[in-house]
Amino acid sequence: MQIAGIPAHPLMVHAAVVLVPLALLGYLGLLWRVEGRRTYGWLVTGVAAAGAVAAILAAQSGESLEHALRLASGARPQFGEHPDQGDTAELLSVAFGAAVVALWGLERFGARWPLPAWTPTALYVLGALVGLAATGMIVVAGHSGATLAWDTLGTFVKPK
Repeated sequence: MQIAGIPAHPLMVHAAVVLVPLALLGYLGLLWRVEGRRTYGWLVTGVAAAGAVAAILAAQSGESLEHALRLASGARPQFGEHPDQGDTAELLSVAFGAAVVALWGLERFGARWPLPAWTPTALYVLGALVGLAATGMIVVAGHSGATLAWDTLGTFVKPK
């Protein structure tokens, strides 16, 4: 999978690398001000959802790139733990996006449902923990991917 002749994986990864931590910062900021949740909750929810989609696209394009690299090289390149780390980052990013969407829905429509008063706080804390884990795993997977691209496999640029 390519975009304008460039493998799609690095482009999708960079979108997830920006959007998921940005959504986490916005999400953590919503804790401090209830008015902020009403005003900016939709924006943070949109960024978190976009980060989840970017993580899914990064994982899919990574699998495509891995397959293409295996076919292109005569040898069996070793990808180490990076594919598993990427899958975990994808799962956590999607879970974080779902938690943000759930909290936004609860804040917006929660009065219609008979839920305990502690539900928003519990969901907020759970979402924050999952968001921290997603951001941490994105860093780990990004580091192993960069090491893989630059040290192990080499760049995608062919020497003249």
